[in-house]
Amino acid sequence: MKRFLVLLLSLLLVLCSFGAASAEEPVTITFSFWGDGFEKEAVEATLSAFEEATGINVELMYTPEDYATKMVAMAASNTLPDCGYCPEVNVIEWAMNGMIYNLNEMYTEYGLGVEDRMGQVFVGPDGDIYGTSVGGGAGMLFYNPDIFDEMGVEYPSASEPMQWNDMIALAKQLTVDENGLHPDDEGFNPEAIVTYGIDLSQNGTMYIDAYLRSNGSGVVSEDGSTCLLNTPESIEVI
Repeated sequence: MKRFLVLLLSLLLVLCSFGAASAEEPVTITFSFWGDGFEKEAVEATLSAFEEATGINVELMYTPEDYATKMVAMAASNTLPDCGYCPEVNVIEWAMNGMIYNLNEMYTEYGLGVEDRMGQVFVGPDGDIYGTSVGGGAGMLFYNPDIFDEMGVEYPSASEPMQWNDMIALAKQLTVDENGLHPDDEGFNPEAIVTYGIDLSQNGTMYIDAYLRSNGSGVVSEDGSTCLLNTPESIEVI
């Protein structure tokens, strides 16, 4: 429900700029998005309510796979949708090229500022707002209790946070090669692993900032003036 409400607020911020359509001249806008079946239902329900409230028709452009590729191609051909999800890495570039609407007016109209929204607000170098999150969330790790039982390893605590080194040590206990050896065992073969103790590859680039910050570093300094990727702390993480 929280994700749905965040999505609803974000859509209203974007779509309210179109105003109410008159009965004589119905307005149709395009809205592009991606996501799983649940998200598709949420977006469709939200936009259906928007159509009913405003009289504006919304043409959905649903792309469940390779969404970023399609958006980049549409940007190159100057056929981007009127509104919708935008690949994060392209927001500021497209905004600076005049391809994304400045949302400042919408914020000030409702008495809002950047500080009134979630952390995932895209602010350009000019200080203007060009995008807002449609569904911020927290990354989570899941574990398979059957593997823990098979290895005779104690489950992670459900209440005590695990430090990085502790997580690595735990992962080593669960990682075995074809001979049943663990990474710290003599003769362990990293080219013939049967069970991996942990997988951080899924959407790994999304979490790099969190990894860096957990080690006292980051991508850039808080004031944005210094790149931190070459610091000892960052190098250790990478």
